[in-house]
Amino acid sequence: MLERFAEAGLSVNKEMAKEIVKRKDAVPCIADMLKDERYWREIGDGWFAIHSIFLLSIIRTREAFDVFKWILRNKADDLEDWLTEDVPSLLFNFGKEYFDEIKELALDKDIDVFARLSAASAICAMGVT
Repeated sequence: MLERFAEAGLSVNKEMAKEIVKRKDAVPCIADMLKDERYWREIGDGWFAIHSIFLLSIIRTREAFDVFKWILRNKADDLEDWLTEDVPSLLFNFGKEYFDEIKELALDKDIDVFARLSAASAICAMGVT
């Protein structure tokens, strides 16, 4: 199912997305696919990676959060404008139980500065809610 989702490119089938987030095997499959450069550039014109960050934020499990962190640590540049525009709210959506780990991302000088700023924005949003 994720293959079909990836190949669809920009056009997201809402029902398929709803089915994906319900599946217990979704996160490991997403993680495996994101380790393949073709899903960042070629297959579906690279939209799978962008759609994946939204799916992971909806799934909200520990495993999903770990994959999201991997993306921020290893593929932040590939997120382009999505990094500053959407990642803060997606991190916020994981919930306050991840506050300390999001804070660690914000303080980690080894990752992309915009990934750090996105994490800091999520922390600020958590502080006012």
